[in-house]
Amino acid sequence: MITYKRDNDKTYDLEIKYMLRSYNEKFSNIKDSDCVYLYALEDDALIGAMTVNYFWDWASIGEVFYHNKETLKQLVQKAWQYYKNKVVGIKYSSPNQNQLNDFVNAGFRHVNTANYSDEFNFYYADLYALEEEKFDKNLISIHSEPIEIYQKILQKHVELFRETNNIYDMTETFDMVALDLDKCIGGIQCEVYKDSLYISRLAVEQTYRKKGIGTKLMSHTIEFAIKSKLKTIDLGTIEFQARDFYEKFGFKVIHTRQDNPKGYKSYTLIKKLK
Repeated sequence: MITYKRDNDKTYDLEIKYMLRSYNEKFSNIKDSDCVYLYALEDDALIGAMTVNYFWDWASIGEVFYHNKETLKQLVQKAWQYYKNKVVGIKYSSPNQNQLNDFVNAGFRHVNTANYSDEFNFYYADLYALEEEKFDKNLISIHSEPIEIYQKILQKHVELFRETNNIYDMTETFDMVALDLDKCIGGIQCEVYKDSLYISRLAVEQTYRKKGIGTKLMSHTIEFAIKSKLKTIDLGTIEFQARDFYEKFGFKVIHTRQDNPKGYKSYTLIKKLK
């Protein structure tokens, strides 16, 4: 007998991850990934920092802070030098237009603005090529492991920026799971940010596919979001995954990226609940 429940303890988190990875590897064998940490120092003081994640042919900028636009430009230059022969491009997204403009000034190209609500937009920018400039290479260092003292400063600046610009942190995380007795046969990993829900993964074990399990999992997730009075649900998918499935539930594509991974398009979709 198959049952469905919301698992706040994320007991089956790894099973869901491995289910999806097993499916993805049928289409893309890319397994290489990394995360690097860039720090900008001036007179031993941290004036900028950036975290960059590499996965599926793209580098993605995560947490960032910078003393001024020139510092950001130099961080971007360093990241580009590190990844330029390894990736299709470097991507960046933000709900803050001023920060987007700073990245455009540093060499990125604004590629899309997605409307989440009347009060909230999300901005996407990509970097495919960069005319490299000379700068003090000793100013920026790059590391495969975070430096704790610098990470604390980065976190402090990121939290201040988010607070000042009304950007909300995650308030809840859980999995919506399908169980056959005690065995996890599918699940949806969910993150809640004030009035929105983000689906980070959806997977069903191979022998249980095409039996309506994914549909029931999604229905339970949408029901939770509605009862919680959330305004949107958003997620990402790749063309060999489940775009049609999501569109049947009323999700709309708001952003498309080529070659993510190479040879395939990736999509960002949103479902508005109010």
